[in-house]
Parts: sequence; C-alpha cells; structure tokens
Amino acid sequence: MTLPRLLGGIAVLAAIAVSVLPSAFAADGSFQPNCRGSAKLGEDRAGGEILYKFACDTKIAGYSIISLNRSVDSFDTEPVVLTPAGDAVPGEDFGCSGEIPGSGIGCGGSAGPWNQVNGGVHISTDPCGRGRPRFVVSVADAKGRVAGPYRLMSAKNGGPLTGCPAKATRRHHRK
Repeated sequence: MTLPRLLGGIAVLAAIAVSVLPSAFAADGSFQPNCRGSAKLGEDRAGGEILYKFACDTKIAGYSIISLNRSVDSFDTEPVVLTPAGDAVPGEDFGCSGEIPGSGIGCGGSAGPWNQVNGGVHISTDPCGRGRPRFVVSVADAKGRVAGPYRLMSAKNGGPLTGCPAKATRRHHRK
C-alpha cells in the first residue's frame, strides 16, 4: 500500500471517528489520543539516520521521541508537519531539543488532528546492524497532559528496520 493511499485511508477513518466520537478526551477529562507512527532508515545510513513520522486523532502541543536501545547523537530541530495529503500546514510546526548523546528528544509546537509530524534522529551505530533500533513517542496537549508511549513501528513483521537490506542467504551446494 502506498503512503498517499494509506494517509487517505487514515483521513477517512479520522473523519468517521470525529463524527462518532466527540474528542480524544475521556469522560473524566483525561487526554487519550489515538496515535500511529513509524520509523525507517534514512538516506544517510553511514550517519545513522532514522526518519520518524506519526499522527494523532487530536491536536497535540508537544511530543518526545524516546530511543529504547540506542543513543541519539543528533536530531532534526525543526520537524515538518504535513496534512494527510502531504501538504505543509501553515502555522503548525515544532522546535526540538535534547542532550547529545541522549536517550531522546523533546519537541514543542502544534499539529492538528491526523496531521503528520515528520523528523529524524541520528544514532552512532549502524541502524541496520544487530538489534534494530526501537523508538516510541509520547504526546502532550496544550494543558500539559501526556499520553503514550506509542511504538513507532519499524517493520510490519518485527524484522529489520524498514529500508535496511535483507540479509544474504547462504546456499549449500551438494557435491
């Protein structure tokens, strides 16, 4: 399934959810958004680039990307927010900061319902090496209520990071 088709499907589901569900807030006023995202190998494998993207069904005012098993050595300071159709959203953006090296980053800004946040982090080890990198995202609303963590899926089957080459298979020849 292509990304535009997937995002189109998400937009339809979001429209249905918005018409059926009043908001991402429970009856007790707690913040309980539905968020989905992924992580994949970036163009700079040698530099340890990993690209992330995620979207939630309600407006968010901040998020944190947390690495569960690798050290984050650098990151995008200004991730891009896109509509489900892939267009930039005026007035929606984030600024990120964090310790280098560290276990993650924190970002403040704004993204509307189902608008996709796109950014990247760099790790010092080969992202395609043994023990694929694992990341989660936690999100916050304008009142400071936090939800998550939500796993940033890196492969449908739990295999290597999306974009990494498949392992070569050994063929045994009989003599």
